[in-house]
Amino acid sequence: MLPTLFGCDLLGSDDASEFVTSAVIVANGGNFGDQNGTITTYDPMTGSVSHSPPLNGFLQSITVHEGLLYALLNTFSMGRIDVLSLSSMSTISQINNLPAPRAMIVHEGLAYITNLQFGVPGSVVPVALASNQIRSAIAVGEIPEGISEINGKIFVANNGNLGSGRALSVFRPGEETAKFLDVECDGPRDLFPDNDGEMAILCTGKTIYNEDFTEIVLVTNGAILFLDVQSEEIVSRIDLNTQLGATNGTTAGYFDTRSGELYAISGEANTIYRIDTSTNSLETTMQIEPAGGLIGISGIAYDPVSELLYVGRFPKSSGGSFPDFTAAGSVVILDRGGVEQSRFEVGPAPSQIILLTDEAE
Repeated sequence: MLPTLFGCDLLGSDDASEFVTSAVIVANGGNFGDQNGTITTYDPMTGSVSHSPPLNGFLQSITVHEGLLYALLNTFSMGRIDVLSLSSMSTISQINNLPAPRAMIVHEGLAYITNLQFGVPGSVVPVALASNQIRSAIAVGEIPEGISEINGKIFVANNGNLGSGRALSVFRPGEETAKFLDVECDGPRDLFPDNDGEMAILCTGKTIYNEDFTEIVLVTNGAILFLDVQSEEIVSRIDLNTQLGATNGTTAGYFDTRSGELYAISGEANTIYRIDTSTNSLETTMQIEPAGGLIGISGIAYDPVSELLYVGRFPKSSGGSFPDFTAAGSVVILDRGGVEQSRFEVGPAPSQIILLTDEAE
């Protein structure tokens, strides 16, 4: 039986206790200059850890679909997606000639991939997974990040330069053009369909510099908005007192369909926010202080059966105040109160964490 994926791109269950986490998959971005992204696999039952060979690119994100793992990679020249076996993490095929793949969803065999490029219009590229054939790009807003599908609509978060974006792009599968949907927040970054027909929008906040980038002129904080997908109207929001975002600029949140809980992170502030999406309310704010030589937050996942959080962190630099993007990172395992239970080593610059589950025996 193929493992079930819980997180974003979800399959639900009437009884969460029927499933146990069989593997924790960690995408390690690597140091961009070294192009050494890797994938770490952790077995929570045995505590064993394995690492893939370097993937020869900066690993932006991963997606699991029909027993295969798709690794979205940026290189110095072009982007590509490596298609890997989940069991061996060996490369089966590649999707080449992509501009700069950032995030991906799959709808009826067609992958939709956001491409993050600076100074050029954003795009979503459809790819037929049966043949890895690339189709015509769909124009979206500047610096597209997260992408999600719900109720027959595909939504794209247009983060904009340094969080200056304030819109989503929306289109239906098969359409070649997208419309814009304004949202009252700075820097839409990640999108998560909840269990109530709403879309949670994680907004990073924006940073404005002076002309020569020597001084910060303005900083706005992050927010979480809830969009009614049918009416396409914002129905509620949570304003935060920090900017949202991972330490290395990758995925800033995680939604657990079984508990209905959304987790958002501020890597700079070492903070985790837990949101109850049934009430659209902030439930808990956890301050995860730099400890044990670790700092920052990149990548998070929650297992509601064990009630454990998996959180990616960086080693401190030699000066002790900044994250080291070149050395091996760690995933710390926390209880619901944010107290560390254990940890395991991963590759440099962890970016994203997903959980694979099997039916309990």
